[in-house]
Amino acid sequence: MEDTDFEAFYDDYVKALDEGYAALFAAAGLSRPSGFVDWKGLMREIARELNLDVDLESDLIALAQYHVNTRAGRSHLNRLLIEEFTKDAQITENHQLIAQLPLRTVWTPNL
Repeated sequence: MEDTDFEAFYDDYVKALDEGYAALFAAAGLSRPSGFVDWKGLMREIARELNLDVDLESDLIALAQYHVNTRAGRSHLNRLLIEEFTKDAQITENHQLIAQLPLRTVWTPNL
């Protein structure tokens, strides 16, 4: 991104924040320093059950859906989600900064 493009984006985003319609997309890596797993970490056990190597898979959502379809339900996936996302984790500076922004909408694959 060129400097002028970045400056225009910055100006537009600050205006959106001021006017209350800004949103944020925070990618999965944002919470890794907190101690949470990323998608591959979450899907590693499921891939292993399906005799797949999660590091060779590119569509982890399809992998999760296939697992749900072949296991006739999502109870195992739900258990993994609960186990992984109820662990003690640390709030990072990035999380604190995001919490201070006047945002109504944050999209994230971080659950």
